[in-house]
Amino acid sequence: MSKNEEAKKLISKRRKEKEKKPDFIRQESWRYKRLKENWRRPRGLDNKMRRRIKGWPACPNVGYRGPKESR
Repeated sequence: MSKNEEAKKLISKRRKEKEKKPDFIRQESWRYKRLKENWRRPRGLDNKMRRRIKGWPACPNVGYRGPKESR
């Protein structure tokens, strides 16, 4: 297998894995127009996303990492 074919295979694998991941959006960006959807890490003692409360969007963490070869 040539390097080019191998690279294409790894890229397709990476793309397939990316489809499984949720879209990580900024907290309450759906509620307020002034907040963009760009990811910001949730901070604060009572923050629902930071505490991973059921029903709130997921936060990025090490479990969503892609395959080592394609990284």
